Amino acid sequence: WGDYNNKLPALWEKRDLFNALYGTPPMFMFNRALWEQNKVRFGQSYKTTGPIARAVGDSEMMDHRFLTTDRDVQQTVFANGVTVTVNFGESPFRLNGDVTIPSLGLNVTGLSK
Repeated sequence: WGDYNNKLPALWEKRDLFNALYGTPPMFMFNRALWEQNKVRFGQSYKTTGPIARAVGDSEMMDHRFLTTDRDVQQTVFANGVTVTVNFGESPFRLNGDVTIPSLGLNVTGLSK
């Protein structure tokens, strides 16, 4: 319970990316003052992770791989066809030659509309 997305604000963005990568919803701890101060950021976190968590919550993770030797770019594949690729690195990453994932960005394929 002591480890939640907004515990260390400097890492909040990376925590959202880990949630997206693993298909897990974010967890927050806050009081009214912290909510008022960060409600836009809380919403951003939910928008980043929520659709993925809903899509893969009951789907087995079939694969996890590191796409770069420094492990900054990681990818998970779920049984229902959803693939999440996350770039934790400082430089953009070219995925399959046609998609560029920015630093601290992600690419998701296979989500139902």
